[in-house]
Amino acid sequence: MDSTSWDARYAAAEHPWGSAPPSALMSRCAALRPGRAVDLACGDGRIARALADSGWEVEAVDFSPVAIEVACGADDNQHIAYRVADARTWQPPNSRTWW
Repeated sequence: MDSTSWDARYAAAEHPWGSAPPSALMSRCAALRPGRAVDLACGDGRIARALADSGWEVEAVDFSPVAIEVACGADDNQHIAYRVADARTWQPPNSRTWW
């Protein structure tokens, strides 16, 4: 598996999954006190942005460079760190180096 098909999908459509995050996920997160979150396979960053807008610090990871480029272009939120990496092998950075 490589990122080629995902790169093509994110290059072909502005929001292949829609622009709003899943309401069920966001309602669960609303009940939590904001802290740090990891959005693995973040795609265009819609969930990462919603979490950051709710006060979370987010590490957003996707193996598609195109998806990360789209995500970075949609937002300048300083509470999101976007990374191109494979979720199967990605390791979180040392907590002192996140931000």
